Amino acid sequence: MQLIGFNFKKISCTKEKNFLVSDINTDIQFKDFEKEEVELLKDQEAMKVTFSYKISYNEKDKKETQLGEIIFEGMIIIASKPEEIKEILKSWKKKQISQTFQVPFFNLIMKKCLPKAIFLADEMSMPSPIALPQIQLKKKES
Repeated sequence: MQLIGFNFKKISCTKEKNFLVSDINTDIQFKDFEKEEVELLKDQEAMKVTFSYKISYNEKDKKETQLGEIIFEGMIIIASKPEEIKEILKSWKKKQISQTFQVPFFNLIMKKCLPKAIFLADEMSMPSPIALPQIQLKKKES
């Protein structure tokens, strides 16, 4: 598979006024897979993947009490062999995608969204959705 395009349709960030330290949950959902016409491709076909990536900040131990969220919605355009595109579209008719295809999509979505999510969380004074590396002093050996 080859990435042709990645576009956002929506980026949203909200925080309740009573925001406290919270549990952070993430959810990536595929909304649709469909064939896409790209005239420049010769031996390949294109497919559009519509996705939603949501980072929820919930009250500790209460998943139903949402205190904030960051939402990304967008689309990915990929090119691949016609057989591979056909296989993905066939499995999507059953609303299933094999892990062989799912994992690269998840990694791409996180690669594109997480830097923006870290920035938005910082701007809204919410915890980072992922742990950031920290430098620590090395203890002297005796």
